[in-house]
Amino acid sequence: MDYLLVTPQLHSVFSSLGSFEGDTYVVSPNAFAILEEINYKLTYEDQTLRTFRRAIGFGQNVRSDLIPLLENAKDDAVLESVIRILVNLTVPVECLFSVDVMYRTEVGRHTIFELNKLLYNCKEAFTDPKVTKSVVEYIKHILESESKLSPQKCDRINNCLLLLRNILHIPETMLQSNSGHQVSMQNTILWNLFIQSIDKLMLYLMTCPQRSNWGVTMVQLIALIYKDQHIPTLEVMHYYGILLEDFNNNGEFVNDCIFTMMHHIGGDLGHTGVLFQPIILKTYSRIWEADYGLCDVSLTLTKHARITFLTFTFYFLLQDWSDLIEYVIHKFMNTPPKSPLTLPTTSLTEMTKEHNQEHTLW
Repeated sequence: MDYLLVTPQLHSVFSSLGSFEGDTYVVSPNAFAILEEINYKLTYEDQTLRTFRRAIGFGQNVRSDLIPLLENAKDDAVLESVIRILVNLTVPVECLFSVDVMYRTEVGRHTIFELNKLLYNCKEAFTDPKVTKSVVEYIKHILESESKLSPQKCDRINNCLLLLRNILHIPETMLQSNSGHQVSMQNTILWNLFIQSIDKLMLYLMTCPQRSNWGVTMVQLIALIYKDQHIPTLEVMHYYGILLEDFNNNGEFVNDCIFTMMHHIGGDLGHTGVLFQPIILKTYSRIWEADYGLCDVSLTLTKHARITFLTFTFYFLLQDWSDLIEYVIHKFMNTPPKSPLTLPTTSLTEMTKEHNQEHTLW
């Protein structure tokens, strides 16, 4: 427990990154230099006991210091540095040392426990939509800054994707929602990313001339997003999702056919997971909220209240299929992956380990 002795000094270092003045977070002028020092210590920490990152986990510095900085920093150098730190902190435990060897001693088992707790806290922090939005917006900012990306900016995009990959790779745990129901952290993060158009951003990145810089990371990220999905049915429902995007102009008959098929797939066949696609979930969200004045309105609104907000024609569409929409959204937010306590396959882990060694350890 020697690392606990450095916790007060560590708290002082992290608190120097910035502070809240009322509701506004003010970034310290020395934030970049402090972040680089943290990055250096994290890279050259004890390679067995990983004392520095364990101290960060013990001090809750990810949520209290790094996340506010990620959300509020405007300087590209500061953002790039904090993202590199988060990438390093979210590296899977099995990529840091031999888990089998560490499990043989009590100290090793305790080390693994604390590192897993750090990962859990990181994943929990990313369930806040403002956090994922900061990463997505930073990628967009880089892409919009210049037509031809420099190698440095390609690395920054790759680091953002690595961070999202690492977060989604962390083993699933259920959260307690305000209503008392358990909510899947994984699906909460995916929901936020879908709403923030991560799918369109990824499609754009796949077509960039510089796509080779983040190709491996992109493959891993896609594998994690669509883990445990039935691919042929997934592809078919994707086309139904494309058609449903134009629900406002489809007409009652076409919309009814689309929802009938989705009901058969999700309800009768029990393949609700294939409806967990960005194009479908975002359209469901539009139906409930954006285009029909339902912003900030609970899914439990009475039908009388819905009539107040909806156009007359659309009301009948929602009246007929509201149960399906609500069920799919509820299922998505509350269903963990099939193996909640296990990490993805060995091949993905090995790819992660190799890629982290090449790109994320400075």
